[in-house]
Amino acid sequence: MLMSRSTSHFHRPSAPLAWASCSLSAFARSTRAIAAVEFAIILPLMIIVMLGSVEVARLLTFSRRVNLVANTAVQMLSEPAVAQVPSNVTIPAPNNVSSGNVTYTDLHTAQDSAMVIFPQVLSDAAQKGISWTNDIKISMASVRFVPPPSGCKSSCSYQANVVWASGPNARTCGVPLTAADDNVTPSKTTLPKDLFPSPSTPVTNLYSAGSIVVVDVDYTYTPLFTSKFFGSIRMQRSAYLSPRYVQLVLYDSTQAGDDKIGKMCSTF
Repeated sequence: MLMSRSTSHFHRPSAPLAWASCSLSAFARSTRAIAAVEFAIILPLMIIVMLGSVEVARLLTFSRRVNLVANTAVQMLSEPAVAQVPSNVTIPAPNNVSSGNVTYTDLHTAQDSAMVIFPQVLSDAAQKGISWTNDIKISMASVRFVPPPSGCKSSCSYQANVVWASGPNARTCGVPLTAADDNVTPSKTTLPKDLFPSPSTPVTNLYSAGSIVVVDVDYTYTPLFTSKFFGSIRMQRSAYLSPRYVQLVLYDSTQAGDDKIGKMCSTF
């Protein structure tokens, strides 16, 4: 009896080990265990794909909104009717052109349209702790193409001069804009070369190409989930449109209440 009790007492510690061994064997043979392991492996990948899809969709949405802001603003500014030249403006030769005017209220309206077209910029600016006008920078300008001098023999091309400008990245008065390839990132010192009239085009044929209105939009996109890995993405978009009803769009700074949002160039 004593030996029997001793033997029984000796085998007791191995019971948990035997149970654990049997349980592990059963777990390994169970299809549920295989599914659990596969799910544990795939879950992180599924989360990455899901978050990546949300990030890509958000990026594309913001990109489209930035494009729409530029296109809408340029359309709003390219539609002034024929009006008298402001008293403080003299149109350089050739000055036999029809012109219309925009005022400070027109520039503010075009700028503020971004809040309707791209409302996400308001919450984005609040998160960054800055004004929405500093979050999305909207610059506007009118550009006139001046023909080469008569009798020009070489390097004859139209010159792109800034007529008026507005915004944080305003184009510079008195500095001709240079032609750049269409695939180059927009810059306040260049225009796509396809916008320049052919040197052989008579100035009398430039009703629709004698000038253009330009809107430049600069926005920095901050990813929602991946900013620590990929950083911010700068979106620069420009829109160009010939005036619809006139040949040249001027800025009238003589209006009461003008807050200097725009600047008329002294020569263009």
